[in-house]
Amino acid sequence: EHAHEFPVCSQLMVTFEKPWLIVVGALFHDIAKGRGGDHSVLGAVDARRFCRQHAISDEDTALVAYLVEHHLTMSTVAQKKDLSDPDTIADFAKIVQTEERLSALYILTVADIRGTSPKVWNGWKAKLLDDLYRHTKRYLAGDQPDRAARIGARRREAIRILDLYAINPESYRNFWEGLDIGYFMKTEGQDMAWHARVLSAHVGSVNPVVRARLS
Repeated sequence: EHAHEFPVCSQLMVTFEKPWLIVVGALFHDIAKGRGGDHSVLGAVDARRFCRQHAISDEDTALVAYLVEHHLTMSTVAQKKDLSDPDTIADFAKIVQTEERLSALYILTVADIRGTSPKVWNGWKAKLLDDLYRHTKRYLAGDQPDRAARIGARRREAIRILDLYAINPESYRNFWEGLDIGYFMKTEGQDMAWHARVLSAHVGSVNPVVRARLS
């Protein structure tokens, strides 16, 4: 029904071996609200009890309980952590451990936020969750680029673009020297090049510089 709005989630749900496990997790994810204490932890206890009562396997029970206990984790990481930091992805990967859990948690997280209210869901949250899902999936698959390699690649892309404008290398290198590592981790090469083009001539200036471009 919502494949046009959530193509990735729809595809994941269709190809998930036991999609009903995600449905059970969704049914239990907020069941313990209002009892006092962490409703995620309390709800996971209820979910395990339900699974035992219905002779669900230990492996499937573990997945359902995991989804209930961590149903807020992915949205918290996506919205409050720096997704350009490899340590953020590595820490989240330790929590999910497997691609199956990652996919199930991604589906449940999107459904939870979107199901709360269409007003709560927006393109910004969608992009953050999608980025976290894709980065973590690559990490779990063994693609774990280090910070220096990522920054180096972005610098090379920025230099390639700046060379097209015949920008003096000394000017943008002086500009970059004044920026911390967080800038290079968060900024793509093409944006680095644009910043350098419009700001490198103003290094040390006390006056604010404002520039805009069409997006």
